[in-house]
Order: sequence, then C-alpha cells, then structure tokens
Amino acid sequence: MTKNFIRRWVPDAEKLSKTPGLGRLGNRLRDHPHLFHLNRHSVSYAFLVGLFFAYVPAPGQAFMAAAGAVILRANLPIALALVWISNPFTLPFFVLSAYSAGAFVLGAPAIELPNELSWHWVKSLGNLIWPFAVGSFIMGAAAGLLGFMMVQGLWRWGVLRRWGQRRQRLSSKP
Repeated sequence: MTKNFIRRWVPDAEKLSKTPGLGRLGNRLRDHPHLFHLNRHSVSYAFLVGLFFAYVPAPGQAFMAAAGAVILRANLPIALALVWISNPFTLPFFVLSAYSAGAFVLGAPAIELPNELSWHWVKSLGNLIWPFAVGSFIMGAAAGLLGFMMVQGLWRWGVLRRWGQRRQRLSSKP
C-alpha cells in the first residue's frame, strides 16, 4: 500500500474546498490539513472509522464517519469512501451478518420467514431490533479493528521491504 497509489484516487483539500456542495466546509477543510495526510496512522484510523460506520444502519452515517475522522484525525476522504461499501447491493449481507451476530450474542431465536405476510408477523419484527443493533455494533467494531490492523501491518511490511531493498542496493555498491 503506497502513498502514490492512494494519492491517485483521493482528492486533496484544495479540490474538495472548491466543490459547490461543500461551500460552508471549504475553509474548514483547508484549515485542518491532518484530515488529508497520507501516513500509516491517518489511513489506518480512516479504515477504523469508515468500516465501523459502514455497519451503522442509520441515515447520516457519512456525517458520523466524517465527525469520527475529525475527532481521530483520520484521513477524511478514505473514511467517507469506506462508508459507501454498505450500499443497496451489499445491504442484505450487512443486515444478515449483523442480525446473526447480535442474535448469537443475545441468544435470540433465528428469524422465521412466514409462508404469507400477516400483521402478527410484521408486529413480531420489533423483536429483531435489539439483536440487529447489537450485531451492527459488534460487526462494525470487528470490521473496523480488522481494517485498522491490516493497514498497519501492510504499511509496516511495505516500509520494511523498501528498507531491505535500499540496504541491498547500498551493500552492492563498490
């Protein structure tokens, strides 16, 4: 994972501040350059925040991820991009995995799909809220921590590899 690869895909603060939809935030984005740094810590915290809030089933999850990125001084564009992995195509996986994890932890029974819809079955869906909420928190925390550790490890591996290459180059010189 190199900085050049990430820089190619992530917009900088100057470009984002000129975006029409971000008019009010434009100056604030320029005043906080740490939100756009590409170092091991800012990128790994961006993965932590972005993947955690990808599992939050609430409107405004991007705003919550942006607030988390500001608080943790994480890379803002990466955190916001990672939130969008939960989209209409991936939502069934996110919902099912979150509910399954929450039901397992809380000992809730598995959901049973009826043969035909009834008002009684719709009312029983209220019992799914707590397992889903607990599972969303658990899965979000697990995904965020896993992403954080992967970025930390891959970044360190890349640095050590470059050091080794440089050491070989220097030792082979006469």
